[in-house]
Amino acid sequence: SPLFISCQEGHADCAALLQAAGCDIKASSYEGLSGQAYAQRSDHRRVLRLFSAWGTKEEMNDELRTAARQGRRGSVSRLLELGGDPAATGKSGGNALHLAVVTGDNVGVVEAILFGGAAAKGSGEQDAPQQLLESRTADNGMTPFSCACYYGRPKSVAAMLKAGAYTHFFSSQSFIHTRLRSPCSPGQAAM
Repeated sequence: SPLFISCQEGHADCAALLQAAGCDIKASSYEGLSGQAYAQRSDHRRVLRLFSAWGTKEEMNDELRTAARQGRRGSVSRLLELGGDPAATGKSGGNALHLAVVTGDNVGVVEAILFGGAAAKGSGEQDAPQQLLESRTADNGMTPFSCACYYGRPKSVAAMLKAGAYTHFFSSQSFIHTRLRSPCSPGQAAM
């Protein structure tokens, strides 16, 4: 299979593209070997690092949220290419976009999530960003755009406006949370 050949020859970029396209990374060849076994047999460390990074979908999404929170644009882009879900939420109820905005004005990360996530998922460029912009945290109902405005993240606000954030949308629930307590608190983002 193309995956086995890529792994055996040490072509990590090709293996990553195949995995992102839905190739079964746990499949076995007629010899009974997996792509990981071919990479081990040929001692291709870059490919082996991919297999350890892929783990489960939940682990990948956890790593995506961590990379977003820490402002690591390259890691965010790579994880999106590998099939990470920018809309997946963690314990705080926030997704990668919420975390990128709450912890800093990381416009590169915000753009990677909004536009890289749409391209990685094969969605229309308008659909995926809009869904992410409208997503709300489970604990306080704030959107990433509301959080960016609340924390004064001008570069992130500009990127979200470019992606189609609603300038007139501010629900009464969000207003109540803004008045009563700090929404999207950094302590929540660390979860």
